[in-house]
Amino acid sequence: MVTKAELYLAALQELVGSTPDILTSSIVSLDGLTMANTSKENVNKDAFAAYGAAAYRRSDDTMFELSGEHADMLVFVSKNHRIFSALVGKNALIIVLTGNSADIGAVISELRKTAVKVEALMK
Repeated sequence: MVTKAELYLAALQELVGSTPDILTSSIVSLDGLTMANTSKENVNKDAFAAYGAAAYRRSDDTMFELSGEHADMLVFVSKNHRIFSALVGKNALIIVLTGNSADIGAVISELRKTAVKVEALMK
């Protein structure tokens, strides 16, 4: 019997396989707990999950205060990396770390598709 954790990991692996330059991907609870993780780099998965969830929650609060809407996705850009966070249902996020050569549009598109798949798995 396949567990939900294995199904989540398979969804992340499909995302990583479909989008070049993904270094790390995780499905995390909004509390910052790792539900599934793929890692190609030396990234602390617990810190990645905790900081990613905290950044999303703070940004979502800001979005709601300013616009009355909740954030669906966040994108952080630095000189060498990008972080994408997408809401999955009401209780989880998919967080992806890429290098700076990743195609932003492709990452967002594939991330949205994966979020829909993972949300269906959570029901």
